[in-house]
Amino acid sequence: MDRPEISLDGQEHRLRADGLSHLLAWIRLAGETVYQTELRKPSTVAFPPGPSHVHFIESGEASLRLQDGSVLALARGDVVLLPHGLGHEMSLDETGSTLQGESPNASRLALDSDASPPMTRIIGGLFRYERQPLPPVIRSLPPVIHLKSPGGGAVPDWLRAMAVFLMAEANHPAPGSALMISRMIDLLVIRVLRSWADQHPNQARWLTGIGEERLGRALAAMHENPTAKWSVESLARLAAMSRSVFADRFAAAFGEPPLRYLMRWRFTVAGDLLAGGVLPIGEIARRVGYDSEPGFSRAFKAFTGRSPSECRSQGKSIQSP
Repeated sequence: MDRPEISLDGQEHRLRADGLSHLLAWIRLAGETVYQTELRKPSTVAFPPGPSHVHFIESGEASLRLQDGSVLALARGDVVLLPHGLGHEMSLDETGSTLQGESPNASRLALDSDASPPMTRIIGGLFRYERQPLPPVIRSLPPVIHLKSPGGGAVPDWLRAMAVFLMAEANHPAPGSALMISRMIDLLVIRVLRSWADQHPNQARWLTGIGEERLGRALAAMHENPTAKWSVESLARLAAMSRSVFADRFAAAFGEPPLRYLMRWRFTVAGDLLAGGVLPIGEIARRVGYDSEPGFSRAFKAFTGRSPSECRSQGKSIQSP
């Protein structure tokens, strides 16, 4: 993903592909819908499981409730990202009526509880990932990412500008609006992830640090070609680091050694293929770098706690430890 050097006002610049850029290029975000929700009096808007969402509290306050019962208080200027498509509710009062809030075919969705003045306005975006399964580092994101207002209900300039642009395109569609809205939702998600990483570096070590540009090259290689006979040495060469420095930096950034991460990714891919129920287990083994089905089956069970046949019969992807 490295870009060629370009000249701007006589200066040379290179766009460098960091770890986050590699990952987002791999999964391919696809923004689908922008909507504005207006909550009046006690009411609740329910968003069923499936697509991922990002919500911006433009005015007022709201409560976000997940299906496990946990509740998050939101105020003006807050942004909340739900990267894993969890079902949730946005409400003013938990005893209020429930409206269904997901409409994949709409470019804009306005939800009103009655004709009284709105107490809370929420601008939201719905998005999906075009490529599955998701790499382990994306799967490890928390279920809810909450960016609080800088204070006093202030809204950062970047967020205000994106919200205004999104609603302008949604309210006054013109040729190309659908694509522009999709790209703006993508940009909003990326900016939220980056801002969250800046605020919580210990939770998002893989998104931060100048060394991630080189680590990203090794990460992308593993994602693109999990069947290759990767070694720490070959991955270190891609990252232009010594073996020991690469191993240490990779473990510090991603929470585990590089070959352990590679194994996790291989079994994530295998679990997704097994859940599809189409390919023979032997073919799946070859697609993730194993020469024999028995060897693959033993390693898969040791890593995930389930045999490939058990994973297939349950019909869902693995959640590896």
